[in-house]
Amino acid sequence: MQRQCSGLTKSGERCRSFAMPDSDRCIAHGDRVTDLAEWRKRGGEGKANEVRARKALPSEPLSTAEVHAHLSTAFRRALAGKMDPPLLNALSNAGRTLAELQKNADLEQRLDELERRIGSRSA
Repeated sequence: MQRQCSGLTKSGERCRSFAMPDSDRCIAHGDRVTDLAEWRKRGGEGKANEVRARKALPSEPLSTAEVHAHLSTAFRRALAGKMDPPLLNALSNAGRTLAELQKNADLEQRLDELERRIGSRSA
């Protein structure tokens, strides 16, 4: 179990962050200036909707059925107030793009097959 930081906030209350593994203080209250500078420079980039969405999706291509299932789940979560609407919007846009890419790939495959059939008849 992680320990709570022993540092104090500006108001004098105990910090609610977790202590770093090798310290009794969090990154903000620790004495490693280089870590703190890097942490501050990155800001909230790990909390962006885009980053969360990217982490939630597998690296392998999704089938149309998988995209549908994920979007259905996201839609239900948004309706229940468990997902921010901007995140649902980002996922919906990504799903629409994936569907369009799949449609184009299917059309290309069908066209290649037709061209192959026509070429074999004329030879």
